[in-house]
Amino acid sequence: MALPIVVPKENHPPIIPNTGQSAKEKLSEGWRYVDIPDVDLYEFPFEGFSINNDHFGPGKHLVPPDVAESLEERLAAWRAADIRLMRPGRDKKTSKDLDRERKRRGVTEDAPVAE
Repeated sequence: MALPIVVPKENHPPIIPNTGQSAKEKLSEGWRYVDIPDVDLYEFPFEGFSINNDHFGPGKHLVPPDVAESLEERLAAWRAADIRLMRPGRDKKTSKDLDRERKRRGVTEDAPVAE
C-alpha cells in the first residue's frame, strides 16, 4: 500500500532571501557567518539544522542576523545536550527540575535506579 503524498497547506517562503548582493554588502548590513560542524562530540556525522524549508548542513553559512541568532541558540543547546551526556555526575539543573516536579506531584522518594 502506497503512502499518501502530503502537501502542506502553506508554502513557507525561504527565510534567506536571494538579494543578489555580494558577501561584503551583506556583512555590512549585519549578516553573519555561522559555522555548522560536520561531526558531533562523539565523531558521528552531523546533518545540520532545518528552519522551515531551509536546511543548514555542515559548513559556513552567511545568514541574516535573526537566522544567525536562531542557529547559534540551536548549536548551543545541541552542544549542551552532548556535554550533559558525557558528564559522569548528575546534572544539577536537571536534578533541580526533577525535584521540583516530584514535590509538585507529591512524590516523596526517588525512583529506583537501574544498576
